[in-house]
Amino acid sequence: MPDDGISTTFADALNSSLRTPLDGIELPPEAYLPLLDEPRTPDGAFSLKPGLYAATVRSYCLHTGTHSPTEGDGYRPAPLRGSKSGVIKTILYGSEKHPEIKQSSVQMLLWAILSRTKAQDYPPEVMAAAQTLLTSDQMVSLMV
Repeated sequence: MPDDGISTTFADALNSSLRTPLDGIELPPEAYLPLLDEPRTPDGAFSLKPGLYAATVRSYCLHTGTHSPTEGDGYRPAPLRGSKSGVIKTILYGSEKHPEIKQSSVQMLLWAILSRTKAQDYPPEVMAAAQTLLTSDQMVSLMV
């Protein structure tokens, strides 16, 4: 059976409701605090006080071969599992720390890894993103 790199399924998702008490309520923009200005713990998690927060963030598709974005917000928090989960996590966290790398380059890097493309075959822009975001050991692991 081929290794897909990411094996997380809905069965891995945390058992939480997709709806919140605020669904359908529209609040003025000034009701929200800027999430990205809040303090963080050493591992990067936010340390929040009670309140409403808003942020503009990047998102990435981890399903190689997806035709295009689909409708709806069917997302649930789940641990990232699979043989490439460590590399994928490094890229996702690193992307936040390197906003100079275009979102499209990070997306192409993720898809290249998940489609088992060897690093030496990456286009130059994808290779540059990989070299910035990954450790040398991770880069070597993507060449075999």
